[in-house]
Amino acid sequence: MNEEARNLWEDFDIIGIIGKTHSGKTTLANKIHHVLGHEVMSFAEYVRRDVANGWFGRDEAGSMARHKWAELERENKEELRPILQAWAHARRTLDDEKYWVDELFSDMVMRGHRKVVIDDVRYPNEMLHSLERGGKIIRLYASDEVLVERGANPDALLHPSENQLTHLTLDEIDYGDNCITIPATMEPDKMWPLLLPMLQE
Repeated sequence: MNEEARNLWEDFDIIGIIGKTHSGKTTLANKIHHVLGHEVMSFAEYVRRDVANGWFGRDEAGSMARHKWAELERENKEELRPILQAWAHARRTLDDEKYWVDELFSDMVMRGHRKVVIDDVRYPNEMLHSLERGGKIIRLYASDEVLVERGANPDALLHPSENQLTHLTLDEIDYGDNCITIPATMEPDKMWPLLLPMLQE
């Protein structure tokens, strides 16, 4: 990223959360929202909007199809998960690897969100896009056995989107000082004091 582009992001405060399904990403994002005031954003939301428009047809406001998809997903979440994963992968592969990154970050700027927590960072380019803009990364780690006990589908844990970032060490990240790994099994009252100093820098 050149200096001019870097300067554009100086006023943004971006936090990204890495972790497999059922690791507690959304719970932590909501905690950050309530304590620090960050807007919660998700790459998955842009996938859902795109799938909804493809499934039901794009309506003028863009909300009716999304509402219908939400109703469908409420009753059939596990059955529809492979569709979302395949659609997201197809966009990344056939359109542009940065497709979802561009969707979320463009919307962030358009909406004027300066403090954002992204609750589903799953791929290296999503992580680096955040870090290059002065962001911070929290990785929640738990074994697959623990995640299954929490309700995760064992087959879903094998999907590439669940495994792109979970084994990276901080030595492999150029922005390691802005990253922290926390056990997902840690009690919230013990986790928060470890995170707060980095998040408030």
